[in-house]
Amino acid sequence: TSKAPPAVKRDFAHEIQQVLDDIAASDMLVLLGDFNARVGSREFGANGDDAAWGDALGRFGLGKCNSAGEDLLTLCATNHLSIMNSWYKKKKRRRGTWTHPGTRISHAIDFIILRTNQRCYCEDVSVVRGASCWTDHYMVRAKLSLDFVLPARRTTRKPFAVHLLRDKDTCEKFQREMEATCNRLPAHADGDSQWTALRDGITATSAATLGYG
Repeated sequence: TSKAPPAVKRDFAHEIQQVLDDIAASDMLVLLGDFNARVGSREFGANGDDAAWGDALGRFGLGKCNSAGEDLLTLCATNHLSIMNSWYKKKKRRRGTWTHPGTRISHAIDFIILRTNQRCYCEDVSVVRGASCWTDHYMVRAKLSLDFVLPARRTTRKPFAVHLLRDKDTCEKFQREMEATCNRLPAHADGDSQWTALRDGITATSAATLGYG
């Protein structure tokens, strides 16, 4: 926070950076919470777009940026992150997340942050003032559209025709084949290798002797 010693701020920023560095670039990343920072808005003046922070900041923030906001924007710009609250045009009451008890001025200090190249998954960010969250902050709601690829369904193998073991001749043949399979198992292999050989041997013997059905 703004009242924390500089060393504490640096340690906190370092910890966040370490966490971000450990996340794969292909993973979906969502940062959210009370950052206690005011980032303002991306300004458009006579000289065109003020792109100092790149895509970290949009046009529809709230208020002016403070020192904590500059630190947060630096973190976002360094890691190609976007503060999604600032990318959607809303009424002022739908942008402020906390109201100062003394001045009664509304500030945006709670943010939802995504990777810049994953902004397309976000459809909207808005403040929900009517939600009771047991805090003096307003709830921030984001709508994300995520397409998950379900893993391919595993092919179900037909069961072995174990009912054929009721036949005496078939049962005796199966016993002989299994005994031969067990005799071929590696005697000095480790446990995993022995189990693999036994599993494959049982499967092959059952398929050859009994078949499926």
